[in-house]
Parts: sequence; structure tokens; C-alpha cells
Amino acid sequence: MCHTLTPGQQFATSYGIVQVVQDNRETPKEPSIEEKTQQKRKQRNRNNARSKIAEKIRKRLATVAVTTWTRREYLARLYKTTIPSLSEDNKDGGGGDETPPSSATANNNTMTSLNVWHAYFDKDPAQRPLPKKYRAIPHTSKLMEGPHIFTSSAPDRIVECILIRDERRKLYSIQDGAKEDGEEEDNKSWVSTIDAKIPSSNTENTPDDKTGTRSTTPPQPHCSMRLFLKRRLLVTPYIPYSPIYVCRDCGQKFTSRDGLAYHIKCKVCVKKAEAREEQIRNNLAGIQERVERRIKRHDTVQKLKQEHGSDADDDADGDDSDDNNGKQQQEEISNDIMKGSAMYPEVYEALGYSSNKTSTATKTAVPPNIIAATTVAMLSSKVAPTKTTKKKKKAKKNKRSKTS
Repeated sequence: MCHTLTPGQQFATSYGIVQVVQDNRETPKEPSIEEKTQQKRKQRNRNNARSKIAEKIRKRLATVAVTTWTRREYLARLYKTTIPSLSEDNKDGGGGDETPPSSATANNNTMTSLNVWHAYFDKDPAQRPLPKKYRAIPHTSKLMEGPHIFTSSAPDRIVECILIRDERRKLYSIQDGAKEDGEEEDNKSWVSTIDAKIPSSNTENTPDDKTGTRSTTPPQPHCSMRLFLKRRLLVTPYIPYSPIYVCRDCGQKFTSRDGLAYHIKCKVCVKKAEAREEQIRNNLAGIQERVERRIKRHDTVQKLKQEHGSDADDDADGDDSDDNNGKQQQEEISNDIMKGSAMYPEVYEALGYSSNKTSTATKTAVPPNIIAATTVAMLSSKVAPTKTTKKKKKAKKNKRSKTS
């Protein structure tokens, strides 16, 4: 016979303060040795797989951060280099005369749009879309059973409980609630200031002093949410008159004054925050170094392309097959990168790029009238088939009937 809890016992859990309603569930059967070994083997394989997935996601996020940072630095540099020349051209062409833009202005406009396009849709393996969902990776190591959880209590047995109000007082410093010499404290004084404002459920409505009538405000009921918890969670007894010591910086709770004193004296939460801040700064420094290397590599590649391109133009005599192949490779952009872009579709339309899959990098926009006409024709063809299609279907049916 296993140890059962009596109704009315109160425990402090991670879900709140609970009170046992009944503990009459059947005790689960203890698994055999083979089942235990199989469960441990599955747990180990699952933990290894989760650790590998977590490492992949960490590397993927670091790569995406480097790519995004590089793109922003490149776009900021383009903005600084192209905008002054555009402003000078606008000043030269001012005065109210509607003069056409100069060749330098047109070149700058085209170069800006092309550079923006390649900055967002350049062929880079790091510019892959982010995973759709993330989930918290639990601890890979399984903790040992605590000494307070003994086997005869059947720790996996389900116990029916209800939530009750927490009447413990919260103290935020070591000096709060300290007893003076010769002072006697009543256990009823340890009541939370928040709960003191809420009326109790067992208090009856008292008659009003002025009118002599009873007040119509209903009493505040207690929490009555039912919880079905495992027996292993019900190990810490609830003492309503014992205070809770809370750290002002991190909000961690302690059941004794010594625990809070050690926490404050050794600056546990401050050290954790400093270590976390240092880790974040190191990560940002590593990402910035990778961004600088990528920008330098991009600049050298562009210079080499320009030099080889100019030499090829001087030496070439009519055959532009290599240039056409290069243009086709630039125009072939994956749909995943386009869907994962941070720019709005209106930005592409303003730059002059169409939204067709076949010609994404071309600057030929399809008029809306043609699109509307084609959609109407497609819908009409789907809804109302022509006479020729009806005749063909009848001929096919006749052939099938003759052969059969």
C-alpha cells in the first residue's frame, strides 16, 4: 500500500499554492527492466538529436545575422555615395525649367536600383529563408530523483487539487520583518498587502451604517481551478505565516533570510547579467568581424569583375555568348529568397521590376489592363468551354463506345 495524501493538505508548487481534493487514483504499474532500458535508450537518442538541431539553428541564425548586417552596411554605403551626385544634378537642372535628367543622373538611378536589387537577391547561400517555427530546447541531461521523492509514494500517480490564495508576505530586503527584542508577532499579521485589500469569501454582508440596508456587493470567491498534478510535485508544504524573501533585481524567491543574504552578498544575479552581457558583446564582435571580411571580399570581387569585363569588351569581336550566360545566371533568382525579402512589393514596382517568375530581374512591367484581360479570358475559358471543345469530347466518347 503506497502512501496517499489526505484531503485538505496544502503544498507550494510551480503552478501556485494547491490544496489536495482527493488522492484515490490507481497506482501506475512499475515498468520492467527491459522497458526501463528501452526508455533510457530512446531518451538518450532524443537528447542527442535535440542537441544537434540546436547547434544547427545556432549556426543558421549567426549566418543570417551576418548576411543582414552586411546588406545594411552595403546599402548605407550606396546611399552615401549616390545621393550627393543626385542632389548636385538636381541643383544644376533647377530654376523651374523642365529639363530632362542628365546622363549622370540616369546612370546613378540605374546603378542604385541594380545595386539594391543585387543587395537583396544576390546569389549567396546564407540568404536562405529562416525556419518557420522555433521551440525551446529542453535540458539534454536528465536530473536525478531527489531524496524527498521515495518509491513508496508512487511519484507518477495523479492527484486532484485546486488552486488557493497565497497569503504569505513578500519581503524585499533582509531587514524587513526582522523581530526586535521582546517583540511578539502574531502569525495572522503575515498577510500580503495585495490580498489584504481583497475581501474574504466567508465574510457575510454587513448592514450599512447610514441606511441600515445590506450592501449588494457580492463576496470575492477563492480560486477554484482544478489541477491534476503528479505526486512528485507535491513535496513542499505550504505555511501561510512564513514570509517569502524576494530579490529586487532578478525577482528570485527564497524561503529563508540566509538564502537572500547570500544571493545579495555574492551578487549572483549581477554576475549572471554581466556574463550574459559579455557573451552578447562577444557574439556581436564576432559577427562584425565576419561582416567586414565579407564586405572586403565583395569589393575585391567587384573590382576583378570590372577589370575582366573591360578587358573582354576591348578584345571581344561580336560574340557575346559569355555575357548572355552571365546575365541569365543573374536573372535566375530563387523564389525562397524573394519570399523572405524584407522589402514591400511597392518598392519593387517603384524600381521598375516586374513580379513575374519568368522575368524577375528584368525591367519590363506588364500593364494592368493586359493582366485584367488575360485573367478574364482564363476565367471565361474555365467556366464556359467553347463549341470546339464540346465536339471533341463527344467524338472521344463515340470512339470509346465503338471500341467497347
